[in-house]
Amino acid sequence: MINTDEELEATLKRIANVSAQLKHLQATQTGENLVSSASGLIAEIATMQSEVRAYIGEDVERLRSLDWALTIAA
Repeated sequence: MINTDEELEATLKRIANVSAQLKHLQATQTGENLVSSASGLIAEIATMQSEVRAYIGEDVERLRSLDWALTIAA
């Protein structure tokens, strides 16, 4: 779970690194070897992307709440 902008940055870097590993596998493996080697990396990327969406979504909800509060205060 991502709780800070620093953790977000680290997760985005990790996604880039794992994506590079996946690209390397695509260049060096074929067929069933590629599928079995890549499946874990693909799952890891999907998990991290979900965490990024959750963290960014929380920011969007906070901004919506702030906007709503400012509208009422005006």
